[in-house]
Amino acid sequence: MKPEYKGPSRVLDLFRSETRQLEVRTYRGPIIFGIREVSEPREFESSYTLLEHASWETLKSEILPHALSQVQKLRSAVEQGNYEGLLELLGTSQAQQRVEAEETVDSGFTSREATVVEAVLKVDPTGNLVRHPYINQQLNKLLARWTFKLCTGGGFRMPAFALADDGILALHDGQVIAASDWLPLDCAITSLSCLRGLVVRYPIRMFEDLLPFRRMPIGEMVGAIAHAVQQGTGIRLHPCQLVDLFEGQLSLKGTLTLNSKTAALNGGDFDFDMVCVVEGNQLPRFVEDRFSMKEQTPIQKEKLKKQKSPWWNLAQVASKAKGNEIGSITDLQTSCVAAGHPELAYELVRELQNALDSLKHGTQVDRERIAAIRKQIKTAPWLKYKREEQVSRMPVSVEVEPTDKVGYLYNTVRKEVDDFFRTTLPISDFHGVISRATFTQEMFDECREINRLYAAEVSRIMKRKSEVEAQFQEAEAEFEAQRNSADRKVRDAARRKRNAAQLTLQSEKDRTNDELKALMMLVRKWADEKKENRRGWCQALHIVVCGGRSKGSLLWNTFPQEAIDMIGEETGSQPVQVAAPDLVDGEIEFDHEGRVFLVEHLKGENGENEVRRTLLLQIKQNGDVFREGRRVSRVHPFPLNDGRGEIRDGHVVFEGIPQRPTLNLHRPT
Repeated sequence: MKPEYKGPSRVLDLFRSETRQLEVRTYRGPIIFGIREVSEPREFESSYTLLEHASWETLKSEILPHALSQVQKLRSAVEQGNYEGLLELLGTSQAQQRVEAEETVDSGFTSREATVVEAVLKVDPTGNLVRHPYINQQLNKLLARWTFKLCTGGGFRMPAFALADDGILALHDGQVIAASDWLPLDCAITSLSCLRGLVVRYPIRMFEDLLPFRRMPIGEMVGAIAHAVQQGTGIRLHPCQLVDLFEGQLSLKGTLTLNSKTAALNGGDFDFDMVCVVEGNQLPRFVEDRFSMKEQTPIQKEKLKKQKSPWWNLAQVASKAKGNEIGSITDLQTSCVAAGHPELAYELVRELQNALDSLKHGTQVDRERIAAIRKQIKTAPWLKYKREEQVSRMPVSVEVEPTDKVGYLYNTVRKEVDDFFRTTLPISDFHGVISRATFTQEMFDECREINRLYAAEVSRIMKRKSEVEAQFQEAEAEFEAQRNSADRKVRDAARRKRNAAQLTLQSEKDRTNDELKALMMLVRKWADEKKENRRGWCQALHIVVCGGRSKGSLLWNTFPQEAIDMIGEETGSQPVQVAAPDLVDGEIEFDHEGRVFLVEHLKGENGENEVRRTLLLQIKQNGDVFREGRRVSRVHPFPLNDGRGEIRDGHVVFEGIPQRPTLNLHRPT
């Protein structure tokens, strides 16, 4: 909250008027209160738009070693059949997911997964299913996305927060206490342990947008609050009251608090802007470079009057936001920096800000100037692989300029990433993965007809897309061949043909996605209508699919939960794990009340063997995790019984309790 309003207000004018009397009335009754979003601990992945601002020394000493270590971690996980690394690649973990809010999850399930791949990796301890054609295809898409981010962004994660201001508002002995912008401009209130860092708000317009801050100690902070309150109201608050203000209004979970003047330096405000932090203890050289940089005149977001549109133009406004030029301008800036022309990148800062403001204020970018810069600068060659769906299609090395730091990182890291999942098996080899369910001949015939119609439609859509892609590749090759031609007309003609083919390809991709989504909705609706013997329908469809030459996607788009459950029953599934990063490896015992004991085998004073059991934690039926009598987290509930296990690599492993993941059916599989 920011208890200050600087703009015009008819309501405030009534309070200030000496001639008009304002009659105040209060009403009591029910209201509808909506919450749009809630701040919580998050993480952002690094990107090339951040990395391009790092120095060569930072790139080679801090970012490159981390990226190579991530490759080695993945390689070791694949070679050892340890799919923990793969789950981390997917942004999840083998351990039970931490839950912060109450969820209506069936207690029979041990976790909720976003994709089929995540669920399969949790129920298949053998790892054989990664060679299933459909699972392999989806895993390769995820690996390609991860590889590009690793090779161009360094593969490190940054803690993310909702941006909050330092306003406080309270009632003390009948008097209103309010203060704002009391926080020093170079300070931040944060839960991070690092003493210094950089606040990052995307999109990054320039290096100056990375705001340096120091973490304000609590003692200094309480003193600053006391001074601000006393200066504004003359009231001296007790230290306990100051701590209550700090904890209740300033130190909120999942937020980072800045002075509004500091936040404005990179265009930030307080309508739930999301920011992340480059921590000084993780990338000290990167942070130090920004601290030691000579400040330039910042380009701030202008508080223009918002453009208003009538309700009937809602679709056009949404379409305009979708087609905004922010992404293309940031990529052009990246290409300028890569080509050794930072002055052109700085020239585009104003255009990027105009593109950002156009979403609300109707400002226009200078397209002629952008087009002129685009003609001067060759697109960074590695950018074209941003949306590649297979690692094998990403070249091991690309020809880059000596000034291209991200290109250097790509060439150094990409050659270390193998095509880990190049081997697949025919769909017919997976007949026995799902079994034991019964079905009728009528069910089998209906599944066979659905599979025939589905395969024919997918084949038609993908054939059309392949033809358009081939036309674009031809136009792209012609443009590259004529790029340096002495004949300007030839160059322009090749460029126009390439641009037209590119627009056609993008339109075709959108059309393909829309048609595939519609097809998925139809087959899911068909499957949803099968209320009885769903396992039998799953079994029948699985047999039909395995008898063909497809990748098997139809099964996973119709009966994913039944397939996961039946596979888990066949394989025995992976054991449930709960994260406990600060516990040492060792043997454990657990009981039906959820108590977990560390078991130590010792020699007694008389030389006899003794067993010592130490209570480590307790997991309640609702998933609450308690340590030393204090609730430390909450995980998805899972059935508890007496048994043994171990603490391994920061995870408590409950042997004999299999995972049973459920899929988030609101998201495409």
